[in-house]
Order: sequence, then C-alpha cells, then structure tokens
Amino acid sequence: TGLMQLSPASDHDWTISDSDTSRNLDALDNALSRLDSMTGSSADFTEPRSEIEWEEAFVIMYEHARGQKDTTLFTPSNVQTMCEFENLFLGRADYKTVCWVNSTGFCN
Repeated sequence: TGLMQLSPASDHDWTISDSDTSRNLDALDNALSRLDSMTGSSADFTEPRSEIEWEEAFVIMYEHARGQKDTTLFTPSNVQTMCEFENLFLGRADYKTVCWVNSTGFCN
C-alpha cells in the first residue's frame, strides 16, 4: 500500500542500539551464529539452554595458572585446551544418557 508498517515485535524492541547491552547482545548473536559442534558433526548443534538447573549442572571452573600474567584467561590456546578437556566428558557417545544418581542409587 506504500504506507509505513511496524516491524514484528521482538525481545530487543526497547534496547537502545548504541548501548553496552546492545553491543553485548550483538556480540552474543554473532558468536552463536558461528558456533561449531563439539563433535565435529554439523548435525550436533543444540540451542543453548535458557534456564540453568543447578541440580543437574556440569560445572568446570577455570583460573589462571600460577604466575600467568595474561590479562584474559580466554586466549585462543586456553580456549582450545578448555574445549578439548570438556569434550572428554561432553563428547562421549553415551553422555546424553547420563543421569544424576540420588542417595538411593536411582536416577533423579
């Protein structure tokens, strides 16, 4: 009709485009668009979880090696090592069938 139309609603409607929040969301969207699979299979991508279930969380905490002076822990070499270490657990063929065993010996 030639008239101006509203764009579809989204989660970012009220985000100021020139803000740290906007830049961080753009960076996250960009990073997620370039994810590669943990196993090397293009069919292995799953959406990130939107809610954390701490009772069933697999948490690995990293810190600088003693005496390391880098300003960031996330150097390309460190991230590669982190991915390889995490893949020892998450890359197992049977990982998706793993369950948390409660005190009675049964899966939660």
